[in-house]
Amino acid sequence: MKQKILWLFQLAIRDSRGSRVRLLLFSSATLLGIASLSAINSFRESVSISINRQAKSVLGADLVISSTKKPSAEIQSFLDSIGRKKSQECSFASMIYFVKNGDSRLVQVRALEGGFPYYGALETEPTSASLSFRNKKEALVDATVMLQFEMQIGDTIKIGKEFFTIAGRLKKTPGQTGITASVSPVVYIPYSYLETTGLVIRGSRVNYFTYYQFVDGDASLSIKKKWKQRFSQLDLRATTWADSQQDSNESLKELSKFLNMIAFIALLLGCLGVGSSVYVYMKEKINTLSILRCIGASSTDIMWVFLLQIVGIGLISSFLGALLGICLQMLIPLLISNFLPIDVPFFFSVKVFFQSLLLGVLISILFSILPILRAKNISPIESLKSVEYKNLPSLKGAYWVYIIIALSLFLLTLWQVESITKSIFFCLGLLVITAALFLIASASMFLIRKYFPHQFPYIWRQGLANMFRPQNQTMVLVFSIGLGTALIATIFITQASLTHQFHITPQKDRPNMILFDIQTSQKDTIASITRSHKLPVIQQVPIVNMRLLKVRNISKKQREQDSTIQIPLSAFNREYRVTYRDTLIDSEKIIKGKPHFMKNDSIFISVADFYAEDLDIQLGDEILFDLQGIPLKTYVKNIRKINWNRMQTNFLIVFPTGILETAPQFHVLLTQVNDEQASATYQRTIIQAFPNISIVDIKLLITTIEGILTKVKFVLQCMSLISIITGIIVLIISINNTKFQRLKETVLLRTIGATKKQIVSITAIEYFLLGTISTFSGILLAILSSYTLIYFIFESEFILDYIALINIFLGIVGITVFLGVYNNRKILLQSPLESLRNA
Repeated sequence: MKQKILWLFQLAIRDSRGSRVRLLLFSSATLLGIASLSAINSFRESVSISINRQAKSVLGADLVISSTKKPSAEIQSFLDSIGRKKSQECSFASMIYFVKNGDSRLVQVRALEGGFPYYGALETEPTSASLSFRNKKEALVDATVMLQFEMQIGDTIKIGKEFFTIAGRLKKTPGQTGITASVSPVVYIPYSYLETTGLVIRGSRVNYFTYYQFVDGDASLSIKKKWKQRFSQLDLRATTWADSQQDSNESLKELSKFLNMIAFIALLLGCLGVGSSVYVYMKEKINTLSILRCIGASSTDIMWVFLLQIVGIGLISSFLGALLGICLQMLIPLLISNFLPIDVPFFFSVKVFFQSLLLGVLISILFSILPILRAKNISPIESLKSVEYKNLPSLKGAYWVYIIIALSLFLLTLWQVESITKSIFFCLGLLVITAALFLIASASMFLIRKYFPHQFPYIWRQGLANMFRPQNQTMVLVFSIGLGTALIATIFITQASLTHQFHITPQKDRPNMILFDIQTSQKDTIASITRSHKLPVIQQVPIVNMRLLKVRNISKKQREQDSTIQIPLSAFNREYRVTYRDTLIDSEKIIKGKPHFMKNDSIFISVADFYAEDLDIQLGDEILFDLQGIPLKTYVKNIRKINWNRMQTNFLIVFPTGILETAPQFHVLLTQVNDEQASATYQRTIIQAFPNISIVDIKLLITTIEGILTKVKFVLQCMSLISIITGIIVLIISINNTKFQRLKETVLLRTIGATKKQIVSITAIEYFLLGTISTFSGILLAILSSYTLIYFIFESEFILDYIALINIFLGIVGITVFLGVYNNRKILLQSPLESLRNA
């Protein structure tokens, strides 16, 4: 027995010597699929481990209690009773004024008192500045902002009415990513100077935080559970390090969706390459197999010889793929580090490495077993037959093989998608695509045969006839190229849809500067200053803060006690900023109801469509609000659809005039400034006269966001490149595997006098038709599958990038024609007699 096993191994190695190139293509398809899967799964595990280890560093404390209102004496007493080791922070958006050069910038000001952060650190330059600024009239300023405005340590900034010396550059804060730092740069000041800035006044949008550290970090979990109801009564939100860990894991899960899809598609393409390569490889071995049968080898011996070859090459390619995955894993953090709130050091996952090895071998066996089992049934007499191109024998009762392949594919999908429902739909979608491609191939052959153009020139007739003649390759290539095209096009369409939703198109007639936190007593003066600078006052919008008490007589307490109520609990916890007016703006359209108005002392309001959908609000529903302690009963008069892409002030809820005019409020002014110098002068005038007002320069914001989106697109393109390269390799394998189909026929054409030009033309026409049919079919199927993917998985807007699809079509058709013609190059370079001898 041992001797026979050794003989099988020796025979498998010897037989593979003449097929190294074919086996190399086979291994390359598996290698890239395993590499991408290994890299992404290893990275995901590294991030998960980093999140678990750094959860407290992300939050900076064991427990954080936040509120949008300044704590009253009662609340402050309650906060003091929770723990002794605590810090306080007051956070709000404000302009800072750089005294040295007269520039200004909107930042997130954080007034800090105490030893926060308790975990992690405020990373500053110099390091000592993170502690020294707390007891002096000093500030830590975001390093990027300092670089942008050419500020140095020791320079002076003005925040509100107070001047601060820059103590250090702020590089990173707990939980902050590179992206959030770009959009909302942070400036720290001591809490003791908060009042003197004059920025925290009635109507200001301010968040208050209390940070705690406990001897036992897990105590925060029991405290949150113990005082859950009390936190709710006082409108306080409690966040523990465990919540931070969960939120980070959820963010990782969202990030992994696209990465997993990329890896899985690369693996599917690898499976397609494996199946195609092995099928043709076994067809080429028919003579060898029949000779082995003649000299006494059993059908089982034959099966084991080629199975050992497949397992060996699968093991080698999986090992190399896993190693390549490790290298890619090192690159992924460099690409997406700006999107993560934690540091992700390299972590070698032994589990993922061996999973990749096992998966590669299983895929190699799974998608090779059918042609190997068919080859097992080859009889010795096959070696004596003279057939132009021999086929593998049919396999009776092969249904169980298909069942195993389908079940394995489902389990593989479930492993990646982690959802039974989505896995079932994905496999059904793949089945539909497969069936559609076979139907398209069959229909193409039928239609060409039925409506054959007999009046066409010879080379066209010959090329068209090759589509349906015996030993045609229409079915094989339409399926393999079509499926490869569908998977590659799916990546491009998904990538375009995910990035297009963030595309910003500046409009010349739209406002590009917003002034907010304008007090009622300041609004007329601000408007006058704006006009004096020859700038238009495009909009002046009042904003009133209020909270939700009841929807259709359902309160927050009732919602907490009954989880079946279709109203999100978050709807009661948030603070709403509403406005009042009697007209629509050009970004709004009423889709249900009529314009709102007052009648019989009832208050009729307008709500946004998606908000009405989330809370299951219908026309006429009663909604009760809390306006600074005063209950305000309203009724839904209409539902609006809002274009949120417009640079305008859009609101979830709009009241009619005559109700909120005397309520505490602040105002927003929108204007347009097209000159950089005029913008700087205008902002300087406003900030010096009214330091409480914040200004958003939309042009600067757009520039910042475009920089972020460029990074996002680069990440998506880099990750997609793996699957695209795999897809191209599979296309090459598929076309290369069919070159023997026309070998004998091409030799005969050369023998009877066909010129090289005619043969090239015939081959080009055949492969052009095959490439066109399969690529066009694949793109149509990709559009359908991408729409489903974008809508159900990513829950995003579906966008078609027509230019990319045209490029895919031309590129794949071009590759198909080139490889089809290139495969005949040896015959064209030989004499007819030599070609006939070698055929």
